[in-house]
Amino acid sequence: MIVLFRCGIMITRAPTGPKVEVDNPRKGFAATAAVLTFAVMVFSSISAFGGETVSKVGTGTATELIGNQLMSRFVLPFEVVSFVLLAALIGGITLARADESPADEEDDEGGTA
Repeated sequence: MIVLFRCGIMITRAPTGPKVEVDNPRKGFAATAAVLTFAVMVFSSISAFGGETVSKVGTGTATELIGNQLMSRFVLPFEVVSFVLLAALIGGITLARADESPADEEDDEGGTA
């Protein structure tokens, strides 16, 4: 999920700096709504589950078994694939964000001073 967010942020050309038309004077209302929503979720979770404890059933869950295999028998292939995916991510970002050269940026600003 983090890779998806990183690709979305890095590949899109979002404007940098503050935008006047986006600035909302009701930031306090949004913060209050967020805190109240969090409080309701915490209260609901505590009242729904109370002091119940989770007991371990069997010898392990599927996630635990996959983790044990990845970190014991398949640790080297797992690390190689992670580096290949990292290189592909960096390459994709580099290709998608072909920044202008410094000379082109000066021309866009209206010439030299």
